[in-house]
Amino acid sequence: MNNSGSVTRVHLNIQRVNCTFVPYSPFPFVSMLEVLSRVLSPFCGWISLLFLITAFIYWLGVSEFALISHVPLPGPEPWPYFGNLIEVARYGGLHKAFVEYAKKYGKVYKMYMGRSPMITVADPEMLKHILVKDFDKFRNRPDFMRSNPPLESNLFAARDDQWKKVRSLLTPTFSSSKLREILPIIEDAANVLVGKFEKSADNEKSIDVLSLFRLFSLDVILRAGFGLDAQVQTDPDPEMVEKALTVLETPVYVRALSMFPFYKQVKEFFDLDLAQHSPYFIALSQSILEKRKISSSSRRDLFQLMLEAREENAEGTQKLTDEEIVAQSVLFLIAGSETNGTTMAFFAFYLAHHPDVQEKLLREIDHATRSRGDTPIGEFVQSLQYLDRVVSEGLRHSSVGFGDVRQCMETCVINGVEFPEGVSVNIPAYAIHRDPDYWPEPEKFDPDRFLPEEVEKRPSFCYLPFGLGPKQCIGIRMALLELKIGLVKILRRFKFERGVGTTEKLELQSGIILTFLKPVFVKLVKRSQDD
Repeated sequence: MNNSGSVTRVHLNIQRVNCTFVPYSPFPFVSMLEVLSRVLSPFCGWISLLFLITAFIYWLGVSEFALISHVPLPGPEPWPYFGNLIEVARYGGLHKAFVEYAKKYGKVYKMYMGRSPMITVADPEMLKHILVKDFDKFRNRPDFMRSNPPLESNLFAARDDQWKKVRSLLTPTFSSSKLREILPIIEDAANVLVGKFEKSADNEKSIDVLSLFRLFSLDVILRAGFGLDAQVQTDPDPEMVEKALTVLETPVYVRALSMFPFYKQVKEFFDLDLAQHSPYFIALSQSILEKRKISSSSRRDLFQLMLEAREENAEGTQKLTDEEIVAQSVLFLIAGSETNGTTMAFFAFYLAHHPDVQEKLLREIDHATRSRGDTPIGEFVQSLQYLDRVVSEGLRHSSVGFGDVRQCMETCVINGVEFPEGVSVNIPAYAIHRDPDYWPEPEKFDPDRFLPEEVEKRPSFCYLPFGLGPKQCIGIRMALLELKIGLVKILRRFKFERGVGTTEKLELQSGIILTFLKPVFVKLVKRSQDD
């Protein structure tokens, strides 16, 4: 508009500019995600597949945990696949972990061995139900503890009706009358051991008693179980001894595989087993069986007693098959060699470190020997009451059977705790034997805990070195006789002392059984006539 009020038209030449409008975002990372999604969109299918595979692998590692997720029990948190095994390793083994878990979570708690959920029970009243009163609901051990054929029929691994059959047919073989026929084998092997000790006694340095005891125990079981006079204490076959003494050393890769799915199928396909060298001892047992079929033996050993039991039952509806006899023979070797040898090394260690206990035991043995007369060796060692208490305390303190596992076959409730069908039930004997509620000053070595008046004060199911109930170790009598005869024969001539190089602290590891990490050294001293 100009001064005269007229309007002046102005023409603007505006050029059209082509541009792209990008709206402002207060969240820059949203734009970044959009760009990233365009870049990755061609790979979305592969990413989704990878996610699904990862999720499936994770699910496999935790899916079995759901079995006890609803059971309101305390316990350590599990990792996929590993369960609580990483924490167990930090504690120094299962036996130590059971003790620490009992302090943290009480007498009943849940834990996870790899992918397998477990309810651990250290309450004696509940154990009475699991092992005896409700035995039918907990009659089997879990599948992961089973051996491959033909060893799956051994008494430890057999299930249901097969276990009942084998147990009932074997029980007479381990009766007191039958075992009396095997005592000469044990006594002769003990005499050989004493002869070996003669060469090592009065040396200023301590000797490795573990190696000597393991060979003694192997000698007994080869003679008593297989009828083999292999002279393993004096002129051993290196291959046989190496295989026999490493039979319970399960390789790490077998333990690792047990944490993963399809372990059962892999184990059967590759013939993996917790016990090692099984084919060697199966072949040995089969060879002996074929020879005994052709010509019966005059040897009074477990093999012959099993064959005689089969013949005595020939008219019955049940009898042991060849495979079952072979399986039991191999089991006797596994259960009878390493376990007793290790246990005797424990006793040597405890006696060397508790001279007051040893002196009292020596006095009992000497006094009883003077009035023994012609009492058979079996009856003689059974009559020694303080020896029995020493052995019982040693088995409490360091039982090689540090735990047992059962499988719940039918959902049930015991003392308010639900046990779902299929769950493994762990019985931590090592931890129960160290429970101060039943064993004051549990680390103290005190045989008088087993005086009759002290035993009456405790629940019966807080002492489990051989298990209890229908599945209690069938060889308990033979094992105790071997331990007592061996100790009496040794202590009549020698005593254990601390000396140069003596083991001051036991280092243990828990695998299939509780064993030593290192040799056990003690000093061996000849007793004088005045001792």
